[in-house]
Amino acid sequence: EEIGLLEVEQIYESLPIKDRSELAVNGHDLMEWMQMKSGVWIKDLLEKIEDAVLHNKVMNSKEAIKEWIQN
Repeated sequence: EEIGLLEVEQIYESLPIKDRSELAVNGHDLMEWMQMKSGVWIKDLLEKIEDAVLHNKVMNSKEAIKEWIQN
């Protein structure tokens, strides 16, 4: 089944974030919370957070993300 442009627009508009830059956290937050130095792990963790926010596994707020990554 083909989906139309209107449906694609509705799906896009329903996304909690449209770009990683819209995440409520950044690499500095992660380094502070995890007490770790900068590294590739930040990019990996930001990707996981982005995926979780997009799939509604965690709300896009600093508090919710911090709790989610520490569990």
